[in-house]
Amino acid sequence: MATLEEMERALIAADRAGNVEDARRLAAAIRSQQQAQPQGQQRGRGFFTAMPQGFNSGVANIVGLPVDAANALLSGVDRVAGTQLSGDMPVGGSRWLRKAMRGFDRVPALSQVTYDQMQDLAPSDRKWAVAGEVMGGAVPFAAAPLAIARAGATGPTFLRGAVEAARANPGRFASTEAGLAAGAAQGGAIAEVAAPGSEMARMAGETIGGFVNPTQAWRGAASAGLSAMNAIETNFSRAGRERAAARVLRDTLARTGEDPGELAAALRQQDPFRLGLTAGQETGSTGLLAVERRLADLNPQFAADMEARPEAAFGRLREGGEAIVNTGNRADLTAAMRERLGQAQSNIAGRRQAAQAQALRGRQGIGEVTPAQQADASIAARQVLGDALGAARGQESALWNQVPRDATVAPTGLLAAREEIRGRLLPNESMRNPVEDYTAGLAERAAEGPVGVTSGELLRLRSRALELGREATAEGRFGVANQMNTMAEGALQDLGGLSDTARDFSRGMNQRFTQGFAGDALARDRTGGSRIEPELTLQRAFGQGGAAGDVRMRQLSEAAGFPGEASIGGRFTDVRGQEMLNQQDRFLRGAVQSVIDPATGRVNPNRLAAWQRDNASILQRFPQLKRDLASAETAQRAFDRVEAITDKAGRNAGKTVIARIAGMDDATVGVGRMLSVTNANRAGEYASLARAAQNAGPEAVAGLRSATLENLFRNATSSTGRFDFERLSQLLLNKGTGRDASVLEMMRGNGVLDEAASQRLQAIINRANRLTNALRTPAGTNQLVDDPDALTDFLTRTVGANIGAKAGGSSGATIVAASAGSRLMRKYFEKLPANKVQEVLVEAAQNPKFMAMLLEKPTTAQQARVLSNQINAFLFSAGISAVSNEMNERRPLEESLNAIGQ
Repeated sequence: MATLEEMERALIAADRAGNVEDARRLAAAIRSQQQAQPQGQQRGRGFFTAMPQGFNSGVANIVGLPVDAANALLSGVDRVAGTQLSGDMPVGGSRWLRKAMRGFDRVPALSQVTYDQMQDLAPSDRKWAVAGEVMGGAVPFAAAPLAIARAGATGPTFLRGAVEAARANPGRFASTEAGLAAGAAQGGAIAEVAAPGSEMARMAGETIGGFVNPTQAWRGAASAGLSAMNAIETNFSRAGRERAAARVLRDTLARTGEDPGELAAALRQQDPFRLGLTAGQETGSTGLLAVERRLADLNPQFAADMEARPEAAFGRLREGGEAIVNTGNRADLTAAMRERLGQAQSNIAGRRQAAQAQALRGRQGIGEVTPAQQADASIAARQVLGDALGAARGQESALWNQVPRDATVAPTGLLAAREEIRGRLLPNESMRNPVEDYTAGLAERAAEGPVGVTSGELLRLRSRALELGREATAEGRFGVANQMNTMAEGALQDLGGLSDTARDFSRGMNQRFTQGFAGDALARDRTGGSRIEPELTLQRAFGQGGAAGDVRMRQLSEAAGFPGEASIGGRFTDVRGQEMLNQQDRFLRGAVQSVIDPATGRVNPNRLAAWQRDNASILQRFPQLKRDLASAETAQRAFDRVEAITDKAGRNAGKTVIARIAGMDDATVGVGRMLSVTNANRAGEYASLARAAQNAGPEAVAGLRSATLENLFRNATSSTGRFDFERLSQLLLNKGTGRDASVLEMMRGNGVLDEAASQRLQAIINRANRLTNALRTPAGTNQLVDDPDALTDFLTRTVGANIGAKAGGSSGATIVAASAGSRLMRKYFEKLPANKVQEVLVEAAQNPKFMAMLLEKPTTAQQARVLSNQINAFLFSAGISAVSNEMNERRPLEESLNAIGQ
C-alpha cells in the first residue's frame, strides 16, 4: 500500500499533468488516510523542524541518562517492595528535560522544540529525527573529553584515550568526532528509511555508519564511502528506484532508437477503449516491450499478467465491434424484404389483373353470340324483310289504285322490252305464256299501225310478269326470271306517264325486293318453300364477308327500310331498316366469335385485326360494333404485353437480391453470399439491397448493417472460436474483384453505416491491428535490457566493502574489514525485497501514466521541478543532501488539494 507521502507526490503530479480523474481519486485517498491517522500525529514538517527536534531529544536523552538510570533502579525496587519511589517523569530525566524544553507545553512557540516519542512525528520526519537524536546524543560524549582536556585533568579511565587525543589536537579530535557522529546519524537515517521503527536496524545503521572514516569523508566530497552511501541510499529509496528504473528504460530506448518523449506523450493520451494494456502493448514500442519481456523472464506473476492483458483487450475490442453489429436486428431486414417482395409480386399481379379485367371487358363488349342466336337473328331479319315486302306491296297497290284502269296507253316500252328479249332468243324459242301470247299479239297489231292498250291490261301484265319471274327464280331458271322482270319493267315504263310516283315506287320496290339479295332471301323454290332457309338468311348474306358480304347485307337493309313507314306527320321512318341493322349487328357479333379461343375465352388480337380489315366496309354501317372490336383488340394487346412483362417480372423478382434475402431465415447468410469477392456484381447488388432497405424504413437499414457486419465477424472467427482482427480488416477494407469498392465503402456509400459508426469500427480494427503487431515483436528483444537490479546488487556489495575498508583504517585489516562490511550490507539489504528496481518497472509497465512520468524528460526548469516532485520526491529522504526540499513540497500539495476541492 502506498504511503501518504507517495500519494501526495502522485497527487501533485496528476494535478499538474491535468489528469483530473486520477487527481480526484488520490485526493480522496489522502483525506481518508489523514483521517485514519492516530490523534495528535502531525503532518510531516521536513528537515528544518524534525532535525532540531531530534537533536534536542538526543541531548535530553544523554543529559537525563543518570536520572533515568536511577529512576529505573527505583522502579525495580517498587516492583519488588511495593513502594512508589519511581515516577513517570522524574525531574532531571530525559522526558522531563524534553518537556521543559517545550515550556511544559504552556508556551506555543516552544511546541516544536522536541517531542515525547518518535511515533508522534509523521513518518516522513522520523529519518530526520533519528539523525538528529544521534547528533544530539554525540555532543555530550564529544564535549566531555574536550572539557576535561581543557581543564588539564585526566578524567575517567575509559575516557583517557579520548582526553589525550583532545588535548593533543583539539580541532582534529572535534572534527573526527563530528564525522563519526555524522556517519552514525546518516546510518541511522538510512536504517529508518529501510526498516521504519526497527531498533535493530537503527542500531546496525548507526554502528555501520560510525565505521566510516569521517575525516576522509569530509575532506573529499567524492570520497568512495560517502559516494557509495549516496548511491545505495539512492537505489534503496523509492525515488532512487524510480531513477534507476528510468535509467534502464532510457538505456533500452537508446538501443532501439526510440524517443522517450514521444512515448511519454503517447502514454499520456487517454485510451478510448480502456484496454488496460501494459505500456509496451499500449504503444507497441520495441524498447518498452523488450523491458516487459525481460521483466516477464524475471517475474512469473508479471509474465502471466502480461499474457492475460492482450486477450482481455482483444475481447473488449471485439465487444466494441459487436456493439455496432447489434445496433440492428437482422430479422427486421428479412421481414422487410419479404414484405417488399410481396408488394412487388402484388403489384405485378395487380397490373396483370387490371389488364386482364380490361381485356375481359373488351371481350364482353363484343358479346357472346352463339350460332343459335345467329340463326335467331337471321329469322328475325327474314321476318323484317317479309314484313317490309308486304308493306311495300300494300303501298304499291295503293299508289296504282289511284291510277284509272281504262286509260289508253301506247305499249311502246313493253314492245321495246319484247324486242330486246327476242333478240337474245333463238328463232324457235319463246318467252313464257301468257306474256308471250299477249305481247306477240300486240307486236302484230303494232306492225299494222299504232296500237293502244288500257292501263288495266298493262298493270295485270306487269303483275303476271313479276309473278312468273319469281317462279322462274324459285325454279332456278334465272334467264326466264330475267325475261319476266324485263317485261315488267317495260310495262312499268309505259304506265309511268299515268303516275310518276307509282312508277318510281314500283321500280324502287322491284330493285330492292327482286333484283338484290332480298329477292334471293324471299324467293321460293318450286315446292313453295324458301330457297334460303330463314335461319341462314344473314349467314348467306354475309358469306365470307368482305365487299360481297357488305353488298348483300346492304341490300337486305335497303329492302327492309323501303320505303319506310308513314308517321303521323306524313314523314317516313326507317323502323324496319333499323331492326334489320340490329339483327345484322347481332349476327356479326356472332361471326366475330371465330377470333376468340373457346377454351380460354381470350381474343386473338391478330385475327381480330384481320377480321376488321376484311370487313371494314361492313363495319362502316356499325360504328358501335367497330368501336367495341377496336377496344377488344386494344385491351387484349395491352393484356398480352402486360402478361409478358409480368411473367418476366415475376421470374426476375424471384432472382433479385430482395427475393434471396426474403427466402432465407438468416439474412446474414444471404448478405454474405452477395459480398463474396467472387461475385462480380456485388457492389450493384448491395446497392440495390440498400435502396430496398431504405425504402422499407430505418429498421431494415439497421438490420442490413447488422447482417453485413455479422457476416464479417463470422468469417473472421475460426472453427475453434478464435477471432482474427486482421481477417476482419481484410474482409472490411479490401477491394473486391475488379477493384470495386470495399465493404466499408459500400456500407458508407449506401447509407448503411454512418460516419461515426464507421470511424468507431475502423478505430477498433486499427487498435486491434496495432496490438497484434506489438505482440509480434521479435523474440530475443529482452536481451536489449540490462538486469534491472544488477546495479543495486553491485552497489550493495560496493557500499559494504567501502564501509569495511573505512573501518579498517590504515591497519592491515583493510581487506578483511572490507569483506566483512560487504557481507553485512548484502545480508541486511537482501531482507528488503520491496527495494528492487524491477518492481518499479513492473508498476510502470502496468500503469502507463506512471511509465510516462519515468520517460518524460523536462525541457524547462519548471518542468524539472514538477517532474522532480512527481517521481523524485523521495530523493532527499535518505539524507544525501543536508537540505531537503520537502518544505517546498507542502505548498504544491496544498494547492493541489485546494484545486481538487473539499
